Amino acid sequence: MQLSVLAAIGIRTTFDRGAELLGIDPGRTFRAKLDDLRDQGFIGETERDSLQLMTEAGNASAHRGWRPTDEQLETMLQLIESFIHRNFILRHDVSNLRGAIPARPQRRP
Repeated sequence: MQLSVLAAIGIRTTFDRGAELLGIDPGRTFRAKLDDLRDQGFIGETERDSLQLMTEAGNASAHRGWRPTDEQLETMLQLIESFIHRNFILRHDVSNLRGAIPARPQRRP
């Protein structure tokens, strides 16, 4: 039994929840959420375009019964994994690294 439609919808929903956790208004459209994420520095323009395509694919599965191939679903998974990794996991690791680096010593005149 293949569940590609359900998986595509789940990926879209994961993005939606991630955006909300980053402080984006959940009542906004996906396009507006993507713009907000870009404007607030969470994603760049290229990633915004890729994530828009990913959310459109999830919408097509949810509302038009589109069934992504395994390869298409893998692309969607890679996009959401990258978004999650950079904004939730790596962001925390970067904060820890920043706090671990000692300050530069004062230069002598």
